[in-house]
Amino acid sequence: MSFTIGGGVNLEKCYTNLLSADSNNNGFISQSEFLTFLQSNTGLLDTNQYGTPLTQFSQLPQSFVGVYNFFACGDQFVGCPTLAGIDIQGLLNSQQNGGGGEMLSEQQTTYLYRLCKDT
Repeated sequence: MSFTIGGGVNLEKCYTNLLSADSNNNGFISQSEFLTFLQSNTGLLDTNQYGTPLTQFSQLPQSFVGVYNFFACGDQFVGCPTLAGIDIQGLLNSQQNGGGGEMLSEQQTTYLYRLCKDT
C-alpha cells in the first residue's frame, strides 16, 4: 500500500528509506545515515555539481545540511555534533513486530511528514 499526501510526499517510501538508513537501528539518523537517506529518498545527490561523488555529510549542499540541523538540533543554522541525530524512534517503534508496534502520535506524524516533505 502506498500513500501520498499533499504535493507528492510519498510517506511510505520516505518511512522505508528512513528505516533503511538507520543502519544501527538506534532510532536516530546520524549525519552519515542522513546522506544515505537523502541519496535513496531523492534518487539524486550521488555527485556534486562538478561530478565528484558525495561520500560525506560535509559535502552536501548547505540547504540539506540546514534540514538536518533543523530536525536534529532545532535550528537550521546550528550544528550539534554531540547529539545522536534526527529522532525517528517513534517510526522505529511503530514498525516493530511486523508493523504491530505503537502507533505514531500526532506530533510524531507531523514531524515525520515535515522531514519527508523537506527532503
